[in-house]
Amino acid sequence: MRVFFVAIGGKPWWTRQHVDAMKAVGWKPYLFLGPPERFLPEAKNFDPDLLFYFKHPQVIPEWIEELKAETNCRFVQFNGDQRYYFIKEIWNNRSLLDMVLINNSAEQEWYEANGFARCREWHIGVDPRIHRSYDVREEFDVAFGGNDYREFPLTEERRRLVYAFDDHFKLLTIGNWETRHNHPWISDESLYCQTLSKAKITLGINSFDVPNYYNRRLWLCLAVGKLHLTRYIPNMERDFENHRHLVWFFTVEEALKLARYYLEHDEERERIAKEGQKLVFERHTWRHRYKELDRMLEEEGLKGR
Repeated sequence: MRVFFVAIGGKPWWTRQHVDAMKAVGWKPYLFLGPPERFLPEAKNFDPDLLFYFKHPQVIPEWIEELKAETNCRFVQFNGDQRYYFIKEIWNNRSLLDMVLINNSAEQEWYEANGFARCREWHIGVDPRIHRSYDVREEFDVAFGGNDYREFPLTEERRRLVYAFDDHFKLLTIGNWETRHNHPWISDESLYCQTLSKAKITLGINSFDVPNYYNRRLWLCLAVGKLHLTRYIPNMERDFENHRHLVWFFTVEEALKLARYYLEHDEERERIAKEGQKLVFERHTWRHRYKELDRMLEEEGLKGR
């Protein structure tokens, strides 16, 4: 399958993950890095079976409509890390999309009721070449990589959790926190993983209480091979076993007790960390994700033209 993959401005470490995984499942990707005005001539010349990308508002609906009319290609877009509403780009593309992908299990019907032809659950993957354990000194008890957002449903609980851990443990935060040990936000995922590796435990809490809503942090925390302690995500027992692959909690107080316990029990902590990393590498790499997407396209009759 010939895939025109739009990644305008994409960093090499990011685009390589996707292009290599696409090739591994038998796709023939064309990596388009821009500039935007070259989209139509390069896409038409490539004559793809599939137009695929994440979020790129630089590509306007009129261009997509012209490309589909001329090549009869399919169009699939990933709207991960959704925010309970449609971003303008996704909304404007709804009549052109053959499938939209989201990283939770709860809102497919909601999307389809709002004019999207198909909506399927599809998650972020990992690349073991960069999302892995790093040989760095464990300077911290716990690390949390995520920003302090102002307007989301779990904002206050997230703040209470982070500052409670800062009071009780040697905590490293990555983001815009006012903790004792804070590192500015890190976009480079290899550096993000290296920084997380400085702690014995990684901490997780989402901004939304949405079933099976797994963001980048969860997958990368598991991949670095440290115990991941996360606020319970509804229905996550579908994909993980508590106290085997990771550990979940329901309250800040429970999280503090669990962290203290596992910091005092090294063998148990390291066993869970290794099992979580093993699970991610065996089932949740980008190769697995594109194999899943290939199967979805086949099931929906969207492979080929």
